[in-house]
Amino acid sequence: MDSRDLFPVPPSPFTWSLFQEGWRLGRGGVAEDLAVETPEAVWVLRDGRVESAPGWGEGLARALHHASPLAARLLGGARIVPRSRGWRRFLSRPRDPWDGVRERSQRTVQRLRRWARDVEGLSWTQADVLQVMEEIGPYVGMGVRAWTEVTVALADALAASTEEAVSRALSQVREVRGLVRALAEAAHSSGDGAAEVIRVYPWLAPLPLEAASPRWAEIPDILARRLSAIPAGGGTTPAGDRSSLSEWLERRERLRSALAQVVSAARTWVRVVAREAMEDGRFRSPEEAFFLTLEELKQVVTGEWSRPERVRPLVDERRRQGPEPSVWWETWPELREDGVVVAEGWHPGWVPAALGRSGLATRAHSPVSYGHVLAAVLGIRVEALA
Repeated sequence: MDSRDLFPVPPSPFTWSLFQEGWRLGRGGVAEDLAVETPEAVWVLRDGRVESAPGWGEGLARALHHASPLAARLLGGARIVPRSRGWRRFLSRPRDPWDGVRERSQRTVQRLRRWARDVEGLSWTQADVLQVMEEIGPYVGMGVRAWTEVTVALADALAASTEEAVSRALSQVREVRGLVRALAEAAHSSGDGAAEVIRVYPWLAPLPLEAASPRWAEIPDILARRLSAIPAGGGTTPAGDRSSLSEWLERRERLRSALAQVVSAARTWVRVVAREAMEDGRFRSPEEAFFLTLEELKQVVTGEWSRPERVRPLVDERRRQGPEPSVWWETWPELREDGVVVAEGWHPGWVPAALGRSGLATRAHSPVSYGHVLAAVLGIRVEALA
């Protein structure tokens, strides 16, 4: 749940509102499913950057059956008091307490992917725009709910694992291994490698969980340049045996990908709304729409904010206060002279930067952050930044 795993750069107002709405809608389900008191916020915005809310892991940690320093690190340094498991001896067939989370996460991935595909295939009548408008928040909520629950289950599996087992499990995450393999093949392909990546991963972007970040399909030339910069030798470590821990890591990465697909569909909706609002001057470009929140864009769609003088001052003020839109597609990990690539946090969009390098550095403190998974898959060292 490290904020840098999801938001390595300052988010756009739209994306921030999307995930805030997702937690608002998903929080009750997490509390019911895990039988714990959930925090009001898991992320907070400070000076334009997203941070984990203080103490957010304490409530979630009460769902765990094990305690260890690794689990505490994953849950933000939370103090863990393991839940009693005495009730299980009264059952004739003990059931894995995480079976419900396992089943819900699988259903959620399927639902999110199906919804995103359906949205991308719409002809965009006014009825389509209104329907998607009401569905975006609930679908992000489903994803955030499942992501949170899988993270807690992962912490429990982590607590019962040795550091050696953790290292092996990190390297076996198929979702990451598949992406690494596809990018490495595309980088050294004699054909159009960028087109193949876009075909297989149409939701991928420089920042996949940032709605304001163009998908690679919109900027194929930039993707082609990123691929051409990958040196020879980048690839995955040999596959090995899978474990319970690797299963939960896999589930979490599938949810990350599914959430990115939902964000990509949300981006498509925003751009449709923006193009219509450009006709009367409310927006000067589709990118300006990402400076409004989800609720504010709903006012634009319904006509409550029908005049430029209602929309433009707000957009202009946020543009002055926030980062330039280019930060959402030009930001890229730094390459040091020793061959180590450095980024606040890591995610699928930045995988090409790590291929063929000697190591990666990150400020994500979770022992199973995306950077740690990626480094293990590539067989390179990971360096913790202060």
